[in-house]
Amino acid sequence: MKSARAEVMAELPNATLSEQERACEKRAILVSLDNLMTFPWIRERVERGELQLHGWYFDIKHGQLLRLRSNHPRIFPVCNYWF
Repeated sequence: MKSARAEVMAELPNATLSEQERACEKRAILVSLDNLMTFPWIRERVERGELQLHGWYFDIKHGQLLRLRSNHPRIFPVCNYWF
């Protein structure tokens, strides 16, 4: 399995450092979700619909809470916070 950084660098080699950092932060959450699926007792419950795995990312810059799921399109905005 590739690391979050390796995946981001392959997909976004020309992005700014800030964009790459933000993408790495989100990708690391997805890598963690994928790692959880390597445990048989977790995978079985997910496949039976008894368990759902979610990753959460708070984007301070944009005031957004994002839900990340490894088995769906990658990012779902949950809500916006404007201070």
